[in-house]
Amino acid sequence: MSDGTFSLIYCNTEIINFGVEDAVSSLEPAQFPVELSAGANEIQSVILLNETVEGRDTGDLWLSLDTGGSWNAYVRFTLRISWAASHPTDFSIRLYNPPDALPERVKYAHIHAVHSGVFTPPVERTLEPLRVPFTVILEPLVFGVLPLSVQPVLVCLGVVVLGALLVTPKIHAVLAKMAMEARKESVLKAMKRK
Repeated sequence: MSDGTFSLIYCNTEIINFGVEDAVSSLEPAQFPVELSAGANEIQSVILLNETVEGRDTGDLWLSLDTGGSWNAYVRFTLRISWAASHPTDFSIRLYNPPDALPERVKYAHIHAVHSGVFTPPVERTLEPLRVPFTVILEPLVFGVLPLSVQPVLVCLGVVVLGALLVTPKIHAVLAKMAMEARKESVLKAMKRK
């Protein structure tokens, strides 16, 4: 920022890891799903909390998760939702298999959001639904554990560690030589004083 300060970004994340072969119940989505696939694995959207259930505002979104195509080599995936903590909302994710007519590497994700905040001071609610911006990312898990987006970080850390392993012995040798010379000088000065 221009005033010399910086701000921390606080957000919440909900993650679900799943396999292509994971057994989940089948269900037809209640609305037309937004598709996520290898070509378009991230969306930024706004969920409208426009239904009230037990006094809390709720909203839903359906996604179609296509794990085929260039992702055929992967068998495990992660679906991640992130949203700003300034929007107190609880998100939950449930996976479903599509009806038999669709390819086997497709799953449906039902995202359910519930407003979890308390209005302080209490305000009179308008008819306008609450809007919660969020980001959804679908990506394969390398070795069934690490998200694909982590690979560049791991490569960078590997290069740094390897470089440190190669350079550290040389630095140690130089410092040891300097320490030995400093000891010799202090011994010579001590002998001259006697």
